[in-house]
Amino acid sequence: MPKTIRRETAPPTRDQAGLGSTVLVQNEEGTERYTLVGPAEADPRFGRLSLESPVGRALLGRRSGEVVEVETPAGRRRLEILAVE
Repeated sequence: MPKTIRRETAPPTRDQAGLGSTVLVQNEEGTERYTLVGPAEADPRFGRLSLESPVGRALLGRRSGEVVEVETPAGRRRLEILAVE
């Protein structure tokens, strides 16, 4: 008999940030555009954030209009999500 795997959370919808999403955020310095990627593709210099990074984890599953606060190595940051593509 095949094993059934139960998901604890539903996968992100089109308007939620997930793997491959581009997220436009407003922070203290202005606006930034991030693409959420797996760890192997991450390159923060080019806005490619790993889903395993503090900011990537904070954005995962979020929608436009939401505000997240995240602790980063550079200190606490407040990000307002302007758009999810």
